[in-house]
Amino acid sequence: MVKKMIFAIVLILIAALLIAGIRLVFNPLTRSEDTIRQKMLSQFPVGTQMDDIIQFANLKEGWSDVGISYINGYRIDRGEEVGKKHISVHIGEYQIIFVTDVEVYFGFNENSELIDIRVRKTIDSF
Repeated sequence: MVKKMIFAIVLILIAALLIAGIRLVFNPLTRSEDTIRQKMLSQFPVGTQMDDIIQFANLKEGWSDVGISYINGYRIDRGEEVGKKHISVHIGEYQIIFVTDVEVYFGFNENSELIDIRVRKTIDSF
């Protein structure tokens, strides 16, 4: 009887791990930053109006923390500024061991036209 219970518990744990693994494989946020960026650019091509992206971001399920700046572009790691305006959006998170947050930055020119997109992943730790 004890062996059957242990076997059942092991099967349940294996099934749970398989389900978690499948969820990670099919989660688009686990793709590389460049792959996510290319997907965003196909959805929002260069020249897309800032207001259109703001409206989409505010309505998109799972997207949160929409930040809008009409006075400066977003900064990349070296401090360089991209664009004259920008939008930042938290598009989701996933967990392998630690939680990984995925953020997207949309840079716009002075005419509020999209000029570039940056995807940034950050890993939360203890």
